[in-house]
Amino acid sequence: MLKEKFRIRIKRGIKNLFFLSLFRFFYILGITLLIPFIFSLALEPQNIWQAPINLIIESSILISIGFFGLFWREQNLGKTLRFIGFATLIPAFISLFLFLFGKQLILIYLENIHHLPFEEETFSFLKFYIEKTIPKFGLLTIGYLLFGFLFYFTGRKIKR
Repeated sequence: MLKEKFRIRIKRGIKNLFFLSLFRFFYILGITLLIPFIFSLALEPQNIWQAPINLIIESSILISIGFFGLFWREQNLGKTLRFIGFATLIPAFISLFLFLFGKQLILIYLENIHHLPFEEETFSFLKFYIEKTIPKFGLLTIGYLLFGFLFYFTGRKIKR
């Protein structure tokens, strides 16, 4: 009898861990997909609606599945918001790193591989692309940091 109860608790724990990990992965993947969206804006006209909208749709779906799945498994809005806030800070720091150091690191890397048999036009295009894209990470970084801290501290204040 005791063994059976223990076995059932282990199964529930493994199932819960699996679903929590899956929903956390979906949420982090969804918010991280916004970074390539910013890169795609550099090549598109300034109208955001002409950018690859599929990245926004996929990102929104993954974020929604992750958020509602976490809330369904946790049954606690405070815990869910704390994780969402913490998880939002992961791409925030990636975006911050790219915003602060990305341009220099990529340009240095391009200069180091310049001896490879690429056309000069390719390097000119890449430099133009990088110089146009990296500044856009500032707004994304501010958004990630703002929402990350907002969700985290809101989750801490919510009591069940």
